[in-house]
Amino acid sequence: MNYRVGVSTVQCIIPRVCASIWRMLQPIYLPQPDVNAWKIVADGFTRKWQFPHCCGAIDGKHIVIQAPAHSGSMFYNYKGSYSLVLLAVVDHDYCFTAVDIGNYGHNSDGGIFRNSAIGRQLFSGSMQLPEADSLEGMSHLGALPYCFVGDEAFPLTTFMMRPFPGRGLNDMEKTFNYRLTRARRIAENAFGLLSARWRVFRRVINLQPHRVDDVVKASVVLHNFLRKSGGEAPRGDIDDDKENQADDSDASAFQPISRLVHSARSSKESVRMRQAFAEYFSNAGAVPWQNAIVHRQDL
Repeated sequence: MNYRVGVSTVQCIIPRVCASIWRMLQPIYLPQPDVNAWKIVADGFTRKWQFPHCCGAIDGKHIVIQAPAHSGSMFYNYKGSYSLVLLAVVDHDYCFTAVDIGNYGHNSDGGIFRNSAIGRQLFSGSMQLPEADSLEGMSHLGALPYCFVGDEAFPLTTFMMRPFPGRGLNDMEKTFNYRLTRARRIAENAFGLLSARWRVFRRVINLQPHRVDDVVKASVVLHNFLRKSGGEAPRGDIDDDKENQADDSDASAFQPISRLVHSARSSKESVRMRQAFAEYFSNAGAVPWQNAIVHRQDL
């Protein structure tokens, strides 16, 4: 109304603009990654965050929406609000490399990840990840697959690393948890940057679910466009360890996913893979500051 444009006109303009943004920018700034693209991301994680064989950090959030008419409990989530789910894989520079938007908020935690486009590709082996190879200086561990990193909400598999659970961990396991957390917080920070830049995510979104999909997709590709074109970040964007430990409180419109998979026993190969990474981080792959941080966390 401030621009002398009718509400019904705006309701037509915004969805069309969002759809056009996605159609034009997605092939350039959010293409389907291939083996070479994943290898570039893995090299970036090795260089910037000292986590080798990492093809991205993965995280999921509920996007809070106004309850759609006649939807029943379809979008009603465990926190008592209505939402759609956004799953995302983020690269070493806070850019989104893969997203899955629109899973119903009421879906069981076990179904959200496995039934997402990202989950289906990972479980089917069609994600085109690089071939397994050995870690530098630790060839005795054998060839280790390329993987993603996530928090406790995700499963431990050969393509997904998560922290060691529980208390009473030894120093090697604590060191692994610190190094994994340092890498996977890239995804949390990316959601924080997304929310800080696009303020529509600071409140309940009062749009029909399919329109929310359009807004989220447009926001994601614009985020990538600005990151890759050198656009100024909406808050301190320092690529150091301090920044990487910042929380994602800016992402106040996003609600965390509680648990994405049903409890299941991890395979022997995935357990061996995590143990191999833990041994690497405590030996050839150690960084100078990790012991001080791990011991400080014990205080």
